[in-house]
Formats: sequence, C-alpha cells, structure tokens
Amino acid sequence: ASVEYVARTLRDAGYTVETPEFTARSFSVQDARLTVDGAATEATVLGFSPATPAGGISGPLAVVTQDETSGCEAADFANVPAGAVVLVRRGACPFGVKSTNAAAARAAAVLVANNVDGPLDQATLGDVTGALPTVGLSKADGDTLAGRPGVPVTLALATTIEERSSRNVIAQTTTGNPDNVVMAGAHLDSVPEGPGIN
Repeated sequence: ASVEYVARTLRDAGYTVETPEFTARSFSVQDARLTVDGAATEATVLGFSPATPAGGISGPLAVVTQDETSGCEAADFANVPAGAVVLVRRGACPFGVKSTNAAAARAAAVLVANNVDGPLDQATLGDVTGALPTVGLSKADGDTLAGRPGVPVTLALATTIEERSSRNVIAQTTTGNPDNVVMAGAHLDSVPEGPGIN
C-alpha cells in the first residue's frame, strides 16, 4: 500500500515512476536471555545473529585479548576451549569477522563488549555465513566479565532470519540535464530510528 501511494503521488506530480522488485534479508528477535554465573545480564542481540538451540547454550566464559583488534584474527582464539562462550571487545574489524573467527575455533557463542560507555546498540553481523549466536554488552559489563574467565554463561536466543520480497520506488523528472543529476532518497519502510515512511 505504501509503494502504491508513493508511486501514485509521484506520477500525479509528473515524475516517471518505476517500482522494481528485490529481495532482502529480514531479521527479528523473539527472545534474548543472558545469564552469567546464574545472574541475568543485559544484552543486545546483534542483527542477523543465528538463534541458539531451544534451552540455550551454556559454557565457560573465555576472554580473548581486550584491545582494538580483539577477535579480528584467528590466532586470538588459540586458547579458547571448544564450547566456550567468548568475550571479545568492539574494535577495528566487523562484528561478523569476530563471530566467524570464534566459530572456526569451535566456540559456542560470542559476547561483544562495547569499547565506549553505554550499551552496544544498532550492531549487526552483516551478510556473513557461519556466524555464532552473538550479543552485545555495555562497556561496564564487558569490563567486569573480562576479569571473570571460566565463569559459567548461558545464552538463549530466539531469532528469525528470512528472505523477503519488496519493491523500491524510483522516480525521475521528465526534464533536466542528464549530466547534472540530483538524487534524493528516503525510507519507504520502517527502521528503528524512524518508524514509518519519511
């Protein structure tokens, strides 16, 4: 309905309008629970994180080096036991790299601690394959956990990743200079920062 409304409005204003179809991955979170040594801990699910098995994943906390390249190299996980829940620090490489490196080391899940004050919000694993269930922590919680290697951790995530079909609306003026193009864009869909079309 939004596509048709915008396309009709633009056509009525004299634009040439196309509405090409495309597919895109969609991600949603139904449930997220993190406990450390039996205590609930605040966590934010990273976009496109896979779900855990029903009942969650449990393992000892493994802490990799907490610097700007934490988790960016396979060697960072050399001493991580299989089945561990790994704590890495936000830094120089994408979150998806950290998660897939942990997966290659046979870890069970990843906790990404922020490197600035506050929670780790609006983070995503991106378009990677083979990532582990991954959540973000505040800098303060990450600092605390960095001093507690070996403590038992349980992470339970219910997430859904699926391909969805949608349409763009592309409108062009019928006059003008093709060598001097001005382009403007807006959200037709909803995004966390701005629900609804803008």
